[in-house]
Amino acid sequence: MRKRITFITACILIMSIFHIWLSAGLNRWTSTGSGGYDIVAIVFDPITPGTIYVGHRYGIHKSTDEGKSWFKLNDQLQLYQNIYDLLIDPLDPDTLLASTRHDGIFKSMDSGETWLRMIDSIPNGVLEIDPEYPAVIYAGSDGGVYKSTDGGLHWSFFKIHSIPRYVDHLVLNPHQTSVLYAGIYTNGIYKSSDGGMSWVESYAVAAPDYLYYLAIDPTGTGTLYAGVGRDLIHSTDGGSSWQLVSEDCFFAPHNTLVVSPWDNRTMYATDLNGIQISTDQGKSWEFLTRGGSMCLSFSPFSQGVMMRGDSLGLYLSLDAGKSWSKAGLSPAYGFIRVDPADPANLFVGGFGGFSKSSDHGGSWRFTDFGGADDETKVLGIDEENTNLIYAYLSPERLLKSTDA
Repeated sequence: MRKRITFITACILIMSIFHIWLSAGLNRWTSTGSGGYDIVAIVFDPITPGTIYVGHRYGIHKSTDEGKSWFKLNDQLQLYQNIYDLLIDPLDPDTLLASTRHDGIFKSMDSGETWLRMIDSIPNGVLEIDPEYPAVIYAGSDGGVYKSTDGGLHWSFFKIHSIPRYVDHLVLNPHQTSVLYAGIYTNGIYKSSDGGMSWVESYAVAAPDYLYYLAIDPTGTGTLYAGVGRDLIHSTDGGSSWQLVSEDCFFAPHNTLVVSPWDNRTMYATDLNGIQISTDQGKSWEFLTRGGSMCLSFSPFSQGVMMRGDSLGLYLSLDAGKSWSKAGLSPAYGFIRVDPADPANLFVGGFGGFSKSSDHGGSWRFTDFGGADDETKVLGIDEENTNLIYAYLSPERLLKSTDA
């Protein structure tokens, strides 16, 4: 009997110690921001050159040096990861809006340092913001569109007919901001001329030709483009009528269609096969890259500077998409190495290079291997001279660095 009491007392003591550990946070882990990303949004600060925000399934990262290094934003968002869309206020770039796949819409008014959840009832909310009156925000949702006129404090819901699913695309005419277009994958395109309060059908689709793309010319013509099945159509009269532009030009489920802000004859389309470009307003297309891309964005400061994202990280182009280089946030696979001379220095492998942190994982800088896109299998650090680092790539390549 005495042994049984002793055993029970020991169990209670162990559980008490375990509870203390839990309370102290000794078993908790914090994401440091290097993993397999699905990058869904890239946002350039319209006023501050070099500042870029990236939304992905693990949250939001920020760079202040044109993408050379990245740090994860406030972990208030950590419990609500899996970003769906990301916007920046065009007149006040300290203000950001982020929608999540399951936990609503968040707002930051200090460049991402802190976040406040504005509404939790909008999953998968594609976002739009009025460029003239940024307090007016739209969010696509199941069966319609939510609208806020006070920066997200209060919302009103406007139904779009009897659509059975959420809004996949939301496009605002930047030169006539009361006009919006909503795209629904299984139904087609709807138009509102009164700031989202009422909607009319603009173009209907039916299986198997679903709506994949919806975009508007940002230069002021108001021309709309839509990817339906494998075809491209356009409207030059505000969605009243649509015409076929090109047939069988798209080959996989599509992610993004954008018109170049520098030349409205040039368009880009991303899908699981890569990035295609058209320089004749969509009549003909050719591939710029191979391999899936999920999003595409243009620098507001330098013509020809673009950034694209996919599950393997970020890529930068300085020549309007003709060539690309790694721009950080490369996912880590298989290993992590700690500098034996300075444990603040961490190394993780990726595709085409590796990421390094000098602050225990608080921020990361990606180093590529001169265009190689092979996976880094092993990384070795010389214990006597930690500036010597060896990288073994698949398939069978060995590289050496003498400057850490």
